[in-house]
Amino acid sequence: MNCKKCGSDLPKDVKFCQTCGYPVSNWQRFKKIYILIIALIVVAIGASYLSSQSDDYISDDQYSARPARELSEYADTFEAQYNGIMEEVDDYESGNIDAEELARQFRGYSDGVKLNINNMLEDIPENDARNYLETTAWNLYYFADHCADYIANGDYSELEDGLKEAENFIERIENFKNTYLD
Repeated sequence: MNCKKCGSDLPKDVKFCQTCGYPVSNWQRFKKIYILIIALIVVAIGASYLSSQSDDYISDDQYSARPARELSEYADTFEAQYNGIMEEVDDYESGNIDAEELARQFRGYSDGVKLNINNMLEDIPENDARNYLETTAWNLYYFADHCADYIANGDYSELEDGLKEAENFIERIENFKNTYLD
C-alpha cells in the first residue's frame, strides 16, 4: 500500500504516512476486506434472485417443459382484448359510438392481438399448450379483423354471425386454463 500524497511505501496497520505524515484512511487499510464483503453481498443477492424464480412449469408428452406463468399471462391478455372488443360492441349497440368508430376499434384490437401472438411465438417455444393458445388467439384475431371489414363494408349481418362465433373464444380460453394451467 502506498501513501496517497507522497507515494511512499506504507507498512500495514499504520495510521499516518511515516514520510509526510498524511493520514491513511480506513479505506486504504481495509480495501481488500471491503471489496470481499461487497462481492459476497452481490453473490448473496444474485443467489437469492435466482432461487426466487418460479418453478411453475407446463409439461406435455411431445415437448419439453415450458413456463406456465408466461402462457397464463398471454391467455389473460387475449381474454382482456376479447372483453375490450365486446365492450366496444356494447357501446355501438347502445349508440355511444358509430359504425366507423367500431370498425376502427376492431382494427386496433386485431392489430393488438396479432402483435401479442407474435410476441408469444417469440417468447415461448412450441409445445401443445402454446399451440392451443395460438390457435385460439388467431381465431380472435380473424374475428376482429373480419368484423372490421364487415362494418367498413356495411355488412352487419356478417357482424352478427361473427359475434356468435366469438362466444366460443371464452370457452376455449377456459378450456386452455383448465387443461394446461391447473
